[in-house]
Amino acid sequence: MAGEAGERLPIWLQHIPNSWSWALTLIAKARISFAVMAMGLAWHTVDWIQHGDRDWVTGAFPILNLFLLGQMRYVNIPLFLLFEAQRWFLEGSGTNNMFVAISCFWMQHVSFFALGNSNSLSSIDLSNSYNGISSYSIPLVGVLTFISNWAGPIWWSFAAVRFFAAKEGNGGACERGGYLDWMAWSTLFHGIGMAFLVGACIVLRTHLFIWTVFSPKFLFQAVWMGLAHVVIEGIIGVIVVGARR
Repeated sequence: MAGEAGERLPIWLQHIPNSWSWALTLIAKARISFAVMAMGLAWHTVDWIQHGDRDWVTGAFPILNLFLLGQMRYVNIPLFLLFEAQRWFLEGSGTNNMFVAISCFWMQHVSFFALGNSNSLSSIDLSNSYNGISSYSIPLVGVLTFISNWAGPIWWSFAAVRFFAAKEGNGGACERGGYLDWMAWSTLFHGIGMAFLVGACIVLRTHLFIWTVFSPKFLFQAVWMGLAHVVIEGIIGVIVVGARR
């Protein structure tokens, strides 16, 4: 899909798009990949309900990896291998649980900029915002745009969810309590950042850079709070952590 979307491929991969160009359209290929991942997730969920021998998020994590890798530029794939090595090291280091959780939190922001993003509207990547979509749809394109640009933070959010869901405790109470503590710190961080940003926008509302610097930063911070924090970390994270047996 990267080759057909116009991305420059290495020499040893350039023959692949040409050899498969007759088979399916790019939209059909994307939809098939989404369907296969959805079926894999459904099969894993049914198996988890029937047996429950491990946490749901542990088995779903590889499917999440495949989905996120398909929603970003292929040149960033090696960075996810590095993220996986860091996650494995953190979980196996035997350090304090909150240290691991806070490390996952600040790695969200590190990964956001490491994947080529910035606080400028010109850095928003739209190349994967129409995967599997044949006509313009504001909700679908918006969701795919968020996923493709916030793939790193989403990955590290679920890495923290996996860490807390995998911890052994008294009926899940310990890991849910640790996750809620982590959410409290995350909420405090985002809240303080937004408060200072709003204050700066009010004080500098007549500045020449209000529309080119401060306003884009405000929009990015709103996405961090509304989607990355509330939806991914809050709603989905609490559901997944609280769903363990």
